[in-house]
Amino acid sequence: MAKDGERRAAIRERTRALAVAWEGAGGARACRFSGVPFLEIRGVTDSADGAAARDFALNVRRALTSVALVTIAVARCDRGA
Repeated sequence: MAKDGERRAAIRERTRALAVAWEGAGGARACRFSGVPFLEIRGVTDSADGAAARDFALNVRRALTSVALVTIAVARCDRGA
């Protein structure tokens, strides 16, 4: 699990990932098998560590604002705007 410090460090070292979104993997995989484009947009609110609950409360508004801005930008690109 990515909450474990050693596991998190190993994933970061191997992939250079700043965040891991396990939940979207199933959707991405299903879309790939079906030949359907897939895009997951996420707002990161915490570091999945002991301070996650506190960090979530501090960062949720900023994260959701970022998600909204990225979603709007993607929609505009898709329309060619």
